[in-house]
Amino acid sequence: MADKVYVTKDKLTAVADAIRTKGGTSASLTLDQMPAAVQAIPSGGGEDLLQHRISGDVNYQYENNKITAIKNYAFKDDDRLNHMSFPKVTFIGDEAFRNTTGFNDEPVIFPELTTLNPGAFQSSYITGFTAPKIQYAHENGLSGSSVRIIDLGREDRTDAIYIGSGFFAYSQVRTIIIRNNAVATLKSWCFCSYLENIYVPDDLVAEYKEATNWSSYADKFKPLSEYTA
Repeated sequence: MADKVYVTKDKLTAVADAIRTKGGTSASLTLDQMPAAVQAIPSGGGEDLLQHRISGDVNYQYENNKITAIKNYAFKDDDRLNHMSFPKVTFIGDEAFRNTTGFNDEPVIFPELTTLNPGAFQSSYITGFTAPKIQYAHENGLSGSSVRIIDLGREDRTDAIYIGSGFFAYSQVRTIIIRNNAVATLKSWCFCSYLENIYVPDDLVAEYKEATNWSSYADKFKPLSEYTA
């Protein structure tokens, strides 16, 4: 007769949540599915993320080339993460990197990202944010951050990027680049005292200057052909 082991529901849920966080998934898990789910978790390409958090290391790096989603609040208030790489991520959840202050002002690049949820990098210490495939940049995504350059879209795209309320408000952004050949939707005007230039496709400069909410920045628009890194 097999030994019986009793586990409380909250403990089992905590284990399942840990598996989902590490595996970059939001899928439901039964007890029978958990062993296979643990085995399927990709290695991060470096030291184990959980171990760093438990041990209280001064700082750490995290890279994962397999996960496609980062759950809500995954790294919120983490002051030790100083480098990351998620080349396959398409979705970043609410406040996932909010107030992450250990980045040492490095830029972040998400080549496959399509959706950035509210407050994802709010008040974080990054210098640049690049997302060529982004479709939805939700409210307060980079607000209050130290970002200097925001680079969104790609020249061969003709869809309009959605930029939510306060996306770059109160940030340190100096330069915004929007590469898609369609005027991006800006949900509301954002206060940003540092903003100097907004580069958009040459043929869209005049249209951006008159577009809803963008018109407040009419004197900032410049043709993309003039941009130099």
